[in-house]
Order: sequence, then structure tokens, then C-alpha cells
Amino acid sequence: MALYFCVDAVGLAARNLYLDRLEKTELTRQISSVIEEFRDELPRQRQPRAFPH
Repeated sequence: MALYFCVDAVGLAARNLYLDRLEKTELTRQISSVIEEFRDELPRQRQPRAFPH
């Protein structure tokens, strides 16, 4: 069964809280670092735990 996701790119970008930080990035690893730094600044909602297998 196929599953499709459709989004409005302008609306999605407007909700992005770290878009301004991504403007100066060029490489994938730079983007990854910006997102990781942003996530580290957020307050923890719950304790991380291992996913059960």
C-alpha cells in the first residue's frame, strides 16, 4: 500500500524555528550540526530511553 505525504513548502518553512541558522550552510554535515545544536537548546520533554526490541 502506498502512502503519500503532501506539504506546502512555504507553510512548512514558516514554522521552522531554525531556518535562519541554515542559511549559511552548504554541506550536509553542517545542516546536521545546526539541527543538533538547536535540539540541545530545547528543554527536555522526557527522559531518553532505549527502544525495546
